[in-house]
Amino acid sequence: MTARIGAALFAFWLVACGGAAAESGREPMPDPLDGVEAQRLYEHGVALAHRGDHLRAEQYIRAAIERGYDRGEALPMLIQVCVAASRLSAAVHHAEPYLEEHPDDWALRYVVASLHLGMGQIAQAKEHLERVIRDAPDEPDPWFALGTLHFEHLHDIDRARPYFERYLELAPEGNHADEARSAVEVHHLAPPPEGAEVAPTEDAAAEAVPPAEAPGGAAATPAPIPSPAESEAPQPEAQGGTS
Repeated sequence: MTARIGAALFAFWLVACGGAAAESGREPMPDPLDGVEAQRLYEHGVALAHRGDHLRAEQYIRAAIERGYDRGEALPMLIQVCVAASRLSAAVHHAEPYLEEHPDDWALRYVVASLHLGMGQIAQAKEHLERVIRDAPDEPDPWFALGTLHFEHLHDIDRARPYFERYLELAPEGNHADEARSAVEVHHLAPPPEGAEVAPTEDAAAEAVPPAEAPGGAAATPAPIPSPAESEAPQPEAQGGTS
């Protein structure tokens, strides 16, 4: 009985191994997208994005890039569908290799900084934004973004102020002008940091001045001012005076 069971199990193992071997010997199923041109893949990805199918749109646009579609042209849409799907890390993953090859692309670097900021990666966002304002010093929005980073995330009003002021110089009627002005006003109204010296008022300064001291260390008392009657009254002659 035991021998028959063992033989049956052995036979089953042989069949299973043979089946696996047969499967491993099969050629893989062809990719249905292999024959599709990169242009058509990209267009289909864009159509999927417009229908709200962002995950599949990302897959098609990636496939288009792999088949030779221009990465620089496809990247904005690829980042857009990733952001729409709340896949910020995937968007950074797609963008940073291209940014390494094109370090002077300040607009893409600004997008990457915004993605890092959206993920709470403040140090990376700050590094990219500082590079952006060096490469594109006349673009107002990066100045506002860097000011916001210092103001809201690092809680450093003093460092935020010059970035907001520069934004207002470049775009006094810009989309963020009211916010920048409010932040600058907050800086002016904010209490001084603990330990900072504050200039005394005139009253406080007067109270702080100690009374003058007479010789010997005693406080000097000002002499009373004589009244007009006292100043005009005749003075008594000194006794023993000369005749």
